[in-house]
Order: sequence, then structure tokens, then C-alpha cells
Amino acid sequence: MIDTDSEDELPPGWEEKLSDEGKIYYVDHNHKVTQWEHPKSGHVKRIAQELPYGWTKEICHENGNEIFKNSRDNKTSLVDPRLAYPISDNENIKQGSFNLNHRYDGSTTAFTVLQSRDLTGTNVIVTGGNSGIGFETARALACFGADVVIACRNMKSANLKVCEIRKECKAATISSMMLNLCRLISVEKFAQAYKQKYKKLHILIINAGIFWLPYDCTPDGYERTFQTNYLGHFYLIRLLRSLLFTSAPCRIVFLTSESHRFSDLNSKTICESILSPTTPDLYHPILNFNISKLCLTVLCYELHRRWYHYGIGCFAVHPGNLVNTNICRYNWLGTILMFLAKPFSKTAEQGAATAVYCATSRDLNKLGGMYFINCIPVDPLPDVVDLDLALSLWQLSRNMVAKAATLSGCGGLGDGFDSNVNRMFKTVDEVCIEV
Repeated sequence: MIDTDSEDELPPGWEEKLSDEGKIYYVDHNHKVTQWEHPKSGHVKRIAQELPYGWTKEICHENGNEIFKNSRDNKTSLVDPRLAYPISDNENIKQGSFNLNHRYDGSTTAFTVLQSRDLTGTNVIVTGGNSGIGFETARALACFGADVVIACRNMKSANLKVCEIRKECKAATISSMMLNLCRLISVEKFAQAYKQKYKKLHILIINAGIFWLPYDCTPDGYERTFQTNYLGHFYLIRLLRSLLFTSAPCRIVFLTSESHRFSDLNSKTICESILSPTTPDLYHPILNFNISKLCLTVLCYELHRRWYHYGIGCFAVHPGNLVNTNICRYNWLGTILMFLAKPFSKTAEQGAATAVYCATSRDLNKLGGMYFINCIPVDPLPDVVDLDLALSLWQLSRNMVAKAATLSGCGGLGDGFDSNVNRMFKTVDEVCIEV
């Protein structure tokens, strides 16, 4: 998205040009001088190496000029389209500084975030990509060249959405695969099938979730909201870890929620019965949803701590408040609330923007362990960075998966997911071994 702030507008008599190396420079026709720094902002900028998706460059045989053609809308331009999406060369984007270029806001859509990108060759999984924010995330990524797999349990809905995206974008590479997060054996089968079909995984979007359900347990013996929103994803990441490591640099994006701030889970209270209530009287649909989202946010930061140095960037995002999706489809009161909030809340296209930004933005290269709202990093609940809570959650999650695996016949965790990161990743070869 082009910067529109007044500081990026050129003064009278100035012109923006492009060097052969792809760096942007500025010509002052008044004084007949050139410089690399923007005359008002002082920014030094360059263009991306690749053209935006759908654009090609040709040389006119008559005069030798460059011509740029967009196959998506059949437009032709004499101006390099990358000039509309400059990249800052300033060395001011560092881990923990949060000094990012704030080009987006709550009204931004996923398509806007990707306007300058070509994601050809990028393999993506979007859990729950058959509806709502997940669908808009999958749609945007596929329409800009990524090879996207929608992973969900409703294959009829998923196949319809795949057809919808292919109809919109004829060149889209998108498919669907069965993933039922409420059954760990299904998670295991999905991971095995994906690894047989794909040799790389560059972006994993942890999106699938449920909300406001009556109390119910999965076949694995855990409360349904907790397993769907958190535990199934924990196991999925474990099973895909070798693919992530061999694909690095890559990213995992967790769709969490501001509701992670409102739960009674902390390092002193954490136990299996709080994570997954064993009886209806211990369960509250909103509180347990909040707990599941806190767990996802804690997992994001803990995976960053363990895996950042291996090229895996982990980001948590809040898509927006009461985004117009069908997440409340299981509760009539929630459905009414979503309907009433619709005029004041984000659309699903806007709700997908922050996840897409965190999955693809060059601003975030070599970063991670961050929580975003409206494409801007903010501080999460302090408990998110509590190491005692993270380690307790990690071990409890391992134990719960192992217990369910014993009951259902899954393969279990294996040694590769050990909390001792030094033993876990001694060499690249050991990282790639499936256990």
C-alpha cells in the first residue's frame, strides 16, 4: 500500500526516479542535484526484487523502453508498478523496538496488504479456511499466487469455497484437506497426508476456532472449545515441525483475541481441569473461550522463544471485535449479538488483514514473538510472557496429547517435541527426523 502521509509527498520541482540497482532516488530540478534521501521524510527506499503478482516486464523493440503489463486486468504501464510500494531501507526495524511502518489501519483489507506481493512458490495452510476470516485469508493468499490448502472438517463447504476462489481467480492454486481438530487421529492423518503431498510449508495460519458452545467433550476426552481452539493446533504444529524447519524462513500466525486478557488462568492456577473442564458446572462458554485464546497467545510466544533462531517467526493477531463471521453459529444469543454489531464491526475481509500482514510482510522479516492489532504491534497480557506459565502449559499440553494418543491410538508426541530445546535441535539433520 502506498504511503499517503504528507511527509512522503514531494516538494514542488522534485521528481522520484529508480536506479538500475532498484534504489529510489530523488531529483531536485530547481538546483539540479540528486539524493537518496526523501527531501521531506529523510527515508531511504528501494523497490522489491519481484514484481507484484500478475505483472510482467517487457522491452519495447522500437525504442528500448520498459513496458509493464498486468495480466489480471490487461493494463499496460510505462511506470514500474513497484514504485507504488516502496520498501524502507532504514535500519530502524528491530526486534522489540516496534518501530514499524504503520501503513494500515482497521479498515484495511487482506487484498490491500498484498497489493505489492507475488506469493508464487509459497505453500500455505489455513485451518478453518472454509468460512469467515479464514476464508478471506485463504482467498487473498491464493489470489496473489500462494499454493493454499484449506484444512477443515466440513469438506462440502471447503470444496464449495475452493470453487468460489478458482472462479474469481482462474490462476489460483488452492485445495482442501480433511482436518478435524476434535480428533487427534484426524490431526495426525492430515499432517501425514500434507507431508506426502508437499515438501515445504512456508506459512501456517492457526485460524480455526469455535465459540459459545454448550458443554461437550471430544472423542479424545477433552472439552470441545479447548481442543478445537488450542490442543488440536498444538498437536498439529508438533506434527508439522520438521516441515517448518526445512522450509525456514517461515511463519506461524495465531488468530487469538483481545479476550485473552479476561481469564483466570495464570502460572499459579493452571491445571488440566481449568484448561479442559471435566463437568458442565466447571464450564463457562465465554471464560473457556478466553482461556483457549490465552493459551494460543502463550504458545505463540513460547514457540518464538524456542524456534526463532531456526528461522520460524511466530505472530499472534487479534482480528477485530465481533467481526462478522459465523463463529457464534452454535448459539442463538451470540448470533443475534453478531447481527446487531454488524454495522459497527469489521468485515471478514478487514478481519483477515492483520493475519495476512503478519504472514507476508517484509517489515517482519527476522522478527517474531509479537502480538498485533490492526497491523500494529501491541503488548499482550503480561501473563503471556510469564515463563512459568509457558512451561507449565507446554508440559500439560504434551501430557494431554500423550494421554489422548494412548486412548485413541495416535502416534503420540515422541522425543522430538521435548521441552529441552538444546537436545531437541542439536543439528539440522536431527530437526528433520520424524519421530
